Amino acid sequence: MNSKKIKWEDLTLSDNYLFQTYMEKEENCKKLLTEILGRPVRKIEYSGFEESYKAKLEAKGIRLDVYIEGDEKIYNVEMQTTDEALDKRSRYYHSVLDLKTLQPGDSYRDIRES
Repeated sequence: MNSKKIKWEDLTLSDNYLFQTYMEKEENCKKLLTEILGRPVRKIEYSGFEESYKAKLEAKGIRLDVYIEGDEKIYNVEMQTTDEALDKRSRYYHSVLDLKTLQPGDSYRDIRES
């Protein structure tokens, strides 16, 4: 087996391992979200790392890098290294997340901010 060794000093936050390691620490995660969103994020609750979801059996699935709930909002934090169809990919991910959080009989007003 030919496995390539990566040096620690060559890693950046866009490397999946380092990104996951950084984001699993609550203070780091809140700090990054606060910086990106431009507003304080006070409370977070991790719901999963690299979780996969499908809207239905035959549908294209999504894999979330980091899924967080907090401040009555949901956060899907993705590290993207390419911008190929980023706008449409983001729209699709949000649609699947809405399906995941909205239950039969719920009002569309119940869709959580993200």
